[in-house]
Amino acid sequence: MINANYKDYYDLILMDIQMPVMDGFEAPRKIRVLNANIPILAMTARTMSSERDECLKSGMNDHISKPIDPQALCHVILKYVKPKSKDGVSDAAIEASEPPVTKEEKSDAIRAEATKILEIDWEMLTNRLGDNQDLILTLLTVFAEIHSGMADEMETALETRNEALLKQKLHTNRGVLGNIDATNLYQQVCKMEAELFKSGMNAILQQDLITFKADFNHFYAAILNYLDTHSQATR
Repeated sequence: MINANYKDYYDLILMDIQMPVMDGFEAPRKIRVLNANIPILAMTARTMSSERDECLKSGMNDHISKPIDPQALCHVILKYVKPKSKDGVSDAAIEASEPPVTKEEKSDAIRAEATKILEIDWEMLTNRLGDNQDLILTLLTVFAEIHSGMADEMETALETRNEALLKQKLHTNRGVLGNIDATNLYQQVCKMEAELFKSGMNAILQQDLITFKADFNHFYAAILNYLDTHSQATR
């Protein structure tokens, strides 16, 4: 990306903040040397005003908070990029010519099992993803495959007094839980992250993590039941 050969290749850059090798504050500064005009939008779970200010000072144009709201994302992008028509046909005409997407009717058993995952704000999730049930299923499947050890990993970091690792896990898990609108667990992680920042690895943080682990295990079991019910109903 940071290469003179690509300085006019992109219309806009979505910049993550927490990246390996080069973080999201250093990268925009280097990009600005090659291209002073390309819009750069920060995408981050960080919500403190000081961190938003740091995004702007590093050369970015705007800030989008995670979890990403597609409508809000489109609104911000359209502030900086003008939509292009295809082969001279207006965007409105293209949209009108596209056939409506038919939605697969899900079984009552699947929907009933989904509502048992009380930690997920289903109204928010379906609205944000356009009621795309296949995408929701994919998100929860990937979550179940990758993040089963979420609570255990944070517990290990706390027990070994590895504050840097715990900070990293809290930041990552906040974004993961926000992306599936697991509102209660998301808020618990936000609280722990704030407590760690304020007072370090104290007894309050330890108790909060115990509560989180119990709630997470219940949540994870409900997701597995949902995925199992979906698998049986679609055979």
